[in-house]
Amino acid sequence: MVDNWKFMDSEPVIETVDLNRLLILIMNKITKSIEAQRSTLFLYDEERQELWSKIAQDSEIKEIRLKLGEGIAGFVMATGETLNITDAYKDPRFNRAFDEQTGYLTQTIFCKPLVNTYGQRIGVIEVLNKKGGAFTERDEKLLDALCSQAAIAIENAQLYQHIRAKNRALVEAKRQLEQKIRELDILYEIEKEISSSWDLDKLLDKILFKTTQTLEAEAGSILLLEEKTNLLYFKSITGEKAEELRKFKIKMGEGIVGWVASTKTPVIVNNVAEDPRFAGHISAKIQFPTQSIICVPLVENNRVLGALELINKKGEDRVFTEDDLKLLEVIGSQVARAIETHRLREKEAKEERLAMVGQMVSGIIHDLKNPISSIIGFVELISLDKTTEENRKKFCKIILREIESLTNMTREILNFAKGETNLLLRRYYLSAIVNDVLDLMRPDFESRNIQVKVDLKYRAHVYVDESKMKRVFYNIIRNAIEAMPQGGIFNVKSYLTDSHVVVELSDTGCGIPEEIRDRLFDSFVTQGKEQGTGLGLAMVKKIIDEHKGEIEVESEVGKGTTFRIKLNRI
Repeated sequence: MVDNWKFMDSEPVIETVDLNRLLILIMNKITKSIEAQRSTLFLYDEERQELWSKIAQDSEIKEIRLKLGEGIAGFVMATGETLNITDAYKDPRFNRAFDEQTGYLTQTIFCKPLVNTYGQRIGVIEVLNKKGGAFTERDEKLLDALCSQAAIAIENAQLYQHIRAKNRALVEAKRQLEQKIRELDILYEIEKEISSSWDLDKLLDKILFKTTQTLEAEAGSILLLEEKTNLLYFKSITGEKAEELRKFKIKMGEGIVGWVASTKTPVIVNNVAEDPRFAGHISAKIQFPTQSIICVPLVENNRVLGALELINKKGEDRVFTEDDLKLLEVIGSQVARAIETHRLREKEAKEERLAMVGQMVSGIIHDLKNPISSIIGFVELISLDKTTEENRKKFCKIILREIESLTNMTREILNFAKGETNLLLRRYYLSAIVNDVLDLMRPDFESRNIQVKVDLKYRAHVYVDESKMKRVFYNIIRNAIEAMPQGGIFNVKSYLTDSHVVVELSDTGCGIPEEIRDRLFDSFVTQGKEQGTGLGLAMVKKIIDEHKGEIEVESEVGKGTTFRIKLNRI
């Protein structure tokens, strides 16, 4: 008997944490130790108040469930009694249905409750048909010992499974939380890009790249609707076949993406081969195998702008999920809003530029008057007999510079009206740029009795577009001359700071009225000039911005104005 009592140590029963395997081990050992034909271990489902078992020997019986109090096992579970029945069919509590279903003949039954370390009943062990007769007192003592060990082993396995389930739930909760954080991150990044970006192409490329990464797709594209042709064209593409796709256009309703755009309905297709909407001719032409597609329409104010699609989910499952679709719909709505906002901006900017052109026409002649007057004056000087050959050459150079200035001025005005920007940055001596403009304006200084003072502490190189920077100095100096009709002093200074080359242009004129000081660099803001366009300082600000520089102004009515230009050091 001692050997039988040690049966639990002979196999790794207590250490087994797989509950189904544990139940099989326990039943096999009990059946063998008690010398019975069959054993069944029922566990108690407290929530449903039922006993259940998947364990039976020598036959294939599906899961057995008994109500509390039903049959011998149900009675033992309900009462906690141990039953040793020598003739099952004479006991009214015996349920014959199981024998009738399986063809098995139950004769003797030994049934005992399983009790855990807290004294709670957790199930029942039922042993059937003792070989050689009835179950004995020795069998009862042996089963007591076996049940105690079995209860501990089952309790440990259940505890392990419970902890394991909790761990799995925590891991899944962590995964979902990380996914939500990634989703919030991409939504925040997209919103930030939309708020700061004025270049639609770059904006859509960034959004598509982030979206493709976050949703783990092999490729993606943003298609926009060409309203004149009712065709979808590829506006932004990511993936190895991106450039080859740009030459294709898709009809509304054609393929999955055309269907999504025409019906305004998002869709997941994880096996395109089984979807009749899939048009594989493009995939075949560019030799890019397509397995799965997730696609959402781009809709703003109930108007279809296009569609956003991702192709071929990566990862273990390689399938797009409903969570993926929800996130893509949110991103799609942001993309649609960005496209519509950009189009409205373009429309407003175009209308504003057209309005500017209309206002500019009346003032362009005045803007060109000074260079033209200067050219006429120097031409007259060249024609005088008393003008020396040296002066003629000097005047010719000035005339050529004035003609170049006229050309640049015209180009600047047109570029400003069209919103264009182009810089030709090179290294130039600051002193050369300043002196060229002062030479050009010298006749105006002399005619207004204006004294010019130059203090260039920094004369070396700056990295600028020469013609545009001359235009900056020309506009500021011309304003200074007009601010000193009775004469005065004009100062030019340059010096270095830790990060900038600074040029200060100061006059002792009438100053800038306070009511327009904050709007000084806006278009069409002018004061005291009947024929002025008000574009001079607006273009000055635009040119300095293009150079990544800064411009500041200090002014006091009746005392004068100082413009301070800061250019980045080389």
